[in-house]
Amino acid sequence: PLAETTEAGPEQAKVELRPPQQVVVRHKLLCALGLFGAILLLAFTALRSRSVYGFGLIWFFIAFLPTANIVFPIGTIFGERLAYTPSAGGVLLLAWIFSLIATRYPRTASISALMTFLFFLSSTILYQGVWQSQEALIERQAARFPNSVKMAVNLATLRIHQGHFDIAEEAIERALSFYPASADALLVRARLYSHRGENDRAKMTLEEALRYEPLHLEALDMFAR
Repeated sequence: PLAETTEAGPEQAKVELRPPQQVVVRHKLLCALGLFGAILLLAFTALRSRSVYGFGLIWFFIAFLPTANIVFPIGTIFGERLAYTPSAGGVLLLAWIFSLIATRYPRTASISALMTFLFFLSSTILYQGVWQSQEALIERQAARFPNSVKMAVNLATLRIHQGHFDIAEEAIERALSFYPASADALLVRARLYSHRGENDRAKMTLEEALRYEPLHLEALDMFAR
């Protein structure tokens, strides 16, 4: 997806929704499940006829299966790196489409393929700059996904290291407004209190984090100190 994030964990799915939002989400979920079923049925039908696009679709689903949290949980809902191997199926499907066009309109197929290549090439070059530093990556992701708990926690951690405690507090409070039971966010809040010398508040916040996630190693380590 063009609006992908580097990674999102389980806390992303644990945002409390109001009734109107629940209706919208429910409808989107049903539409997504219907589309998923239709594509899967199409893939199996095409595979029986040994079609190239059928293999591409099946490859996409099979490659995503180990990281889909269906067979076993991996702790990440989605992330860019999880789409690398499945994207081979998408590339194969795209190549099949261009080959169909080329049988009747070879010039159009060549131009379309070139434009597609240039689009993805330019997107890769532009996105490459984001990975030049951890600071640039975190700031970009936090700005692009303001409702992400994980991105807000990462931004708050960065601002603490930079000494911008007020900005860090704003980011961590936003994360906790989305998901109050986030042990990661509570840990960063405790670190913020600790940096300010508010040790009692830091201890209380750590205790709260450990109530939600008793085996959180970083929270346990900080609490032991």
